[in-house]
Amino acid sequence: MKVMKGILVVALVMTIAGAASASSIAAKVWFTDVTDNGHEDSAMLYGGSASISMGGNFWLSGAYLTGTYDDFNVDTHDAEVVLGYTASIVDLGVGGRFTAWEFDGVDDELLIFGPMAYIGLGNTIGELPFGWYVGGSYMFKDFGDAYDADSDLTFEHYNVEGGLFLALGQLAATAGYRIKDYTDSDIRGELTFEGFVASLGFGF
Repeated sequence: MKVMKGILVVALVMTIAGAASASSIAAKVWFTDVTDNGHEDSAMLYGGSASISMGGNFWLSGAYLTGTYDDFNVDTHDAEVVLGYTASIVDLGVGGRFTAWEFDGVDDELLIFGPMAYIGLGNTIGELPFGWYVGGSYMFKDFGDAYDADSDLTFEHYNVEGGLFLALGQLAATAGYRIKDYTDSDIRGELTFEGFVASLGFGF
């Protein structure tokens, strides 16, 4: 089944990446470069996130990004959801990530999905209205269809993002760098996505 563009995973929590209130919604963009089997491409992935407190120190959050790698003729969709717990400036969570790659002219799509673990931390800088954040997740099992049923190829990967945030009242903005790296060495050599990432959100 084709993944519909525009599906937004409604997420649920104040993220360390710069929400000023217990709940938030944000637009996000990721300018990503990738090298695959010696060929390079880039894309602007765009989408959003949302968040809400679950009571106490528990929260639920998620995000969705989509875009097109023109040279590779691939549409990509990336969604995640995390149930987490905040202890001081540290966030710990478990959840899942879903990725779909749709290849131009090919009916089938490559689906990647599985459980992941998350850790993040951040803090303001003194009394200033801005601070820093860093977060990382690891999808440790791929239940997707890989290339075919007979293939041992899997797409476990880690995702790391870090940068600065600015919070002014109910508005919050972030700017940083994101790396998404697939750890299976058989995936046509190294497959790493990386580049500048930014978001603009509203807390409520």
